[in-house]
Amino acid sequence: MKKMNPKNVDRAGKAILIAASTATTYVIKKYGPKVTKKIIEVLTKRF
Repeated sequence: MKKMNPKNVDRAGKAILIAASTATTYVIKKYGPKVTKKIIEVLTKRF
């Protein structure tokens, strides 16, 4: 793997955060708050 410079890492991190936030809002609308709490727990454990 290439060494990533901080700019690329930051950009990727922001993209991941945006994707995660859009996914969570979608899930909140579809399944409600109980499921989203579990998903947020899983996401925070991974990062």
